[in-house]
Formats: sequence, structure tokens, C-alpha cells
Amino acid sequence: MHNRLRAEEVAHWATMGGARALGLDSVIGSLTPGKRADIVLIKNDASPAMSPILHPYGSLVYQAGRGDVHTVLVNGKVVKHEHQLVGIDLAAAKAAVANTVDYARATMGEDAWQESMHPELPTTDRIPNPYTYTTYDGGESRHTARAADAEPSPSPGV
Repeated sequence: MHNRLRAEEVAHWATMGGARALGLDSVIGSLTPGKRADIVLIKNDASPAMSPILHPYGSLVYQAGRGDVHTVLVNGKVVKHEHQLVGIDLAAAKAAVANTVDYARATMGEDAWQESMHPELPTTDRIPNPYTYTTYDGGESRHTARAADAEPSPSPGV
């Protein structure tokens, strides 16, 4: 089975598609004269996943993570550079977040707070394993490689 989802489409959805969905495509979503210069630059020379860049869209969509964000511009203003926030009092931001957490915890009460940390999960059905080279069934046990002499399972859709 092939996935028809392409990295180029995902990048478009995250940029112009997202801007269009918000009704802001005349203001943001592309690097176009007259639009806001909201830019995220990805670069992480220390990451083995980010080199070599064989397919730029694929690397961006399927490999890059938040630790790979080198520089961010918001409306043309640099707010992050060389993996560090710029012009931000990080200690004050952390304190504000801590105060918010303390307020929420006090307002909710300790029992509700603890319950929110461990919410009840809805029951789910496990999907069959589409990969016939292991016996992993999606359960709690570890998978084991299929024996070389074992008869392969039929492929999905066959």
C-alpha cells in the first residue's frame, strides 16, 4: 500500500493552506512582498537526521523537529537565532508559566489536579499489523522477527 501524502503537500498545508484556512492568505503564508515576514529557518548541523538533505521537503516534514529550529522571524523581527530566544526574559516567562500552573492547581483542587494528570483513556481497538516481517500485534508484548523459514502472512488487501 502506498501513501499518497507527499511532503510538498504537507509543507503547503502548513503555510499557504493554513493561512487560507484562517482567511489570512493575503497577509501570511508565503514570502511575498507586502505580506508579513513570518519565517522559520531549520538548521541543525549536530543532528544526524538533518544531513544530508536529499529531499528538502521530506527533511522538513518528516525529519525536522523543534530542536532543529535555528532562526524565527515574526513580522520581520528576529525572535529566535542560533537556537536561542532573542529579547526574551526567559526567567520571567518560566515564572509566569509556573504561576499559571499554581493558580490552576489551586483553583481545581488537588484531587482534580491529580486526576487531570492521569486521565481515563477511552477503549481502543488495535488495528492489524500491516507489516508481515514481524509478529508484533500492537499489544504490550515486544515483537519478534518472523522466522526465516516461516510462511509469510498474506499482504493486506490480498
